[in-house]
This record gives sequence, structure tokens and C-alpha cells, in this order.
Amino acid sequence: MIGEAEAVRRLLQVCPGFRDTLAAFTDTGGRLDEGFNVMSELARLVVAQAKAGAWACFADLFDELEVLLGNSDADARQVLVIGFLEDIHNFTVRLESPATRSDPDAFLPYLGATSRAEWFRLVANYVKWGEAWPGRIAED
Repeated sequence: MIGEAEAVRRLLQVCPGFRDTLAAFTDTGGRLDEGFNVMSELARLVVAQAKAGAWACFADLFDELEVLLGNSDADARQVLVIGFLEDIHNFTVRLESPATRSDPDAFLPYLGATSRAEWFRLVANYVKWGEAWPGRIAED
């Protein structure tokens, strides 16, 4: 089983462009052993890249996410789902004003079976809590 630190390390290594983001994160006091914060930074960058149409390493990134979700312990799974996938939701929709939201469904082609299930489980929770979700709310 892959633990949290190893899962974070592996996901961060997929796209070399994340190195600058990690350097900025650590330069401002962030620590690489703060898995949820590191995954949040990764999610923020992924959403920014998606908004800019820069999808270059997404297939590899989400393929690695799928591998990690299938072989991780509970702590690693939580940081990958809550720290990464949920923060993609946050930075596309939940923490954005209607004018600055982006299409969360743009990420669906990159998700594998396990990450898609987690994605829609999170969306189902938002809907249950009464939040509006502008994307698909269930697997078709």
C-alpha cells in the first residue's frame, strides 16, 4: 500500500512544470510534508492550466492519480480525493463567483474509473447540501 507522503511525491513528479509552483510554495513557508496543502497547490495550478488551455501533462497526471487511488492506504486516498480532486472542484466552481467559474466537466475525459467515482461522489455531496453544481452531477 502506498502511503500519503509517497502518493503526494509521485503525483507531483508527473508534470515537470509543477516544480516552479512547489518552489514558490516552499519560498512562502509551505512545507512539502503538508500533503493537503501541497495537493491544493497542485489543484490550483491544474485549474489555472485548464483555464489557459494548457492540458499537456494532464493525461499522465490523471493516469498516475488513478494508479495511486487503486493502491493507496486510507490517508493517501483522503489526500488525493479531498486534497486534490475536491480542490479542483473548489477552484473551478465552489470558491469562485459565477463570473469566474470554469467548466468542471472539462476534467472528465482525464478521469479513470476510480477517480470518476470519487469525483461524482463529491458532487453528490454538494447537491445533497443544496449547492448548485454547473456540471454533470452523475455518471451517464
